[in-house]
Amino acid sequence: MKKVVGLGIVAIAVAGAPYLTGTLAEKHFKAEMEHLQSSSTLQSVPFDLKIDVDYQRGWFTSTAVNTVTVKLADQEPFTFQVNNHISHGPILLKGPNTFGLAAIDSKVPFSEEQQAGIAKIWKDNKNPIQVQSHIGFTGNSTIEASVAGFTLDKIEGKPSDSVAFQPAQITLSLSNNMTQLVADFNWDGLQISSSDMNMFIGKVTGHSKKQLLLEDLWLGDDEIQLSAFTINSNKSASSPLGKAPSNITFEGLTVTAHSEADSNKMIKADTTLAAQKVVAENKPVANDIKLTIALENLPAEAVQSITKKLTDFQKQAMQSGTDQPTPMPDFAAMQDDLNKILAAGPVIKIPTLQANTEQGKIEADLEATIKAENAAMLQNPLLLMGAVQASANVSVPAKLIENTPLAAQVPIFVSQGYIINENDQLKSAIKFQQGQLTINGKPMQ
Repeated sequence: MKKVVGLGIVAIAVAGAPYLTGTLAEKHFKAEMEHLQSSSTLQSVPFDLKIDVDYQRGWFTSTAVNTVTVKLADQEPFTFQVNNHISHGPILLKGPNTFGLAAIDSKVPFSEEQQAGIAKIWKDNKNPIQVQSHIGFTGNSTIEASVAGFTLDKIEGKPSDSVAFQPAQITLSLSNNMTQLVADFNWDGLQISSSDMNMFIGKVTGHSKKQLLLEDLWLGDDEIQLSAFTINSNKSASSPLGKAPSNITFEGLTVTAHSEADSNKMIKADTTLAAQKVVAENKPVANDIKLTIALENLPAEAVQSITKKLTDFQKQAMQSGTDQPTPMPDFAAMQDDLNKILAAGPVIKIPTLQANTEQGKIEADLEATIKAENAAMLQNPLLLMGAVQASANVSVPAKLIENTPLAAQVPIFVSQGYIINENDQLKSAIKFQQGQLTINGKPMQ
């Protein structure tokens, strides 16, 4: 008898669990839609968004139809629907994870005209864009989206014009309170061919881990890697430094960024751009290229305030319509924020700028600070210049500039001591202190 009762309790628990998880999933789903509609992050985009949710909850599954209305500039609002099929947990047979409150499969219903347009691009693939999401037990969300690849030939009837788009995927994870996010991106690349130009973008991967510090201000880590980028032009172009190359390739491109704030909410951030190799006209130009830019001692509240004002301006400009004059940013409204940043003594650094060339190695670094401690310094350009302290070092191979307009000036600067020629490496140490510029210890006249 006890076994029967025990089995009955287990059966009730198993049968009731999907209803309970479905109830919690509905709560979190609606909360996410409300947050998406009213979130301050939407101030960074030039449109207004309204989401109406028709949620029909069942025992094991639910459905939700999101009616999304987008208002952009002076155009009439346009509306589209997103149909969501929601499978209740705790055990999930679909979606990114096996356990959780719910797995959601989202689709946008297309009209016959839209379906015909999709068929022209993706041929027999009727579902080229897929979105699945997952709500965890703590209310955290994971969204997976993918776009199928496609090939277009003879664009506008031109045999030489084609586009080959490779598949792309993104995974986005958000915390329950929408203050932490982790994103991973993968795109297999793109190739565009035409009579004028051929462009190739290799595999792209990205990773981001961010935390919301203040309204609209996210800090953390980002990394983007691009295997290769090539442009071949069939038209010659020229520049002040000579004829531009008809083909150029960048290999092993990487962009990494980091930002954080201390207990006083002072931000420091750095970004590094790197490339393994640059090839032009099928000849190596440089390798092991690296540039790092760093900012320190930035008041987070002032940075956030400026960011918000600029995004509000962008939104206002986009919504003003094409028949209205473009408004100018209200720089006067940002003056207090700029004053706070300058008074804090921000630091700008380029700790690394380097590249290896056939002619030799290029190296440079820079560090600059500015500290305006009172309002008088901010109002007087001469006093403000005196608040700037900077130093830099530059080293360039002499052979690199032999065939450029700068070559004729080098002997003059060497004779004046502004450039030191050390084993065919041109070097200068530059300082700017108390309004005085010196190069290699010599005041610049």
